[in-house]
Amino acid sequence: MDHFLQLLEAHISPVLKLHLKAGMDPNTVDEHRLLYGARNEPVLLYAVSSNSPEMAFALIEAGADVNVRNHSNMTPLMYTVLRDNPEVAKALIEAGADVNARVGTNMTTLIYAVFGRQIDAEGAFSGLLLDAVTGLSAELHGNGMNRRARPGSGGEEIQGSTECIKLLLDAGADIDAQTAHGETALMYAAYTGRFEKAAVLLEYGADPSLKNFQGETALQMAKKKGHTDIVALLRDAGA
Repeated sequence: MDHFLQLLEAHISPVLKLHLKAGMDPNTVDEHRLLYGARNEPVLLYAVSSNSPEMAFALIEAGADVNVRNHSNMTPLMYTVLRDNPEVAKALIEAGADVNARVGTNMTTLIYAVFGRQIDAEGAFSGLLLDAVTGLSAELHGNGMNRRARPGSGGEEIQGSTECIKLLLDAGADIDAQTAHGETALMYAAYTGRFEKAAVLLEYGADPSLKNFQGETALQMAKKKGHTDIVALLRDAGA
């Protein structure tokens, strides 16, 4: 059995460290389609998306490529901020992770941080959160349903902390970077009712006057969804 299969069976960081010490390549990929159903998924992406921080720390320390992409063109930092894990995010950034990476010309790492939240280990992490982001993008442009709520949650939104947003911005993330449709992180926070995240973005200098390519501002989005607290916040910021 090769290093990767043994690691999957053990799934604990002490075993990973032993394999790395024995010569395992920290950039090992999943050639067996055991993780995501696609070939050649990097093991670091498995560690961050499966909520295994000690595995991630060991791989980063061993020199894993922190800007590697998976079949969805996502980086370890994107998955980490979606997981709302500031400790791993900090380690990735210190190791050289690109805080301005985006999926194609669309979603930025900062926007993924707006959606960041902690999910229990048995949750279908990738599908739930990526569906949330892509579903909201479709809703914003009139061609999809709102899929923000976690299945079985009764519609209650888990909003996560602001720490990953602060880490990205402190490391130089472009606060007003726009998606292919013109949305910014502030617009997503306003539209989805994430008050604390909107407040942090404004505190760091996000521009509330920007419009998406449909001519809507963050204030108009907050009004549309009935988020009166964010409407007041944006007005106080000069919107």
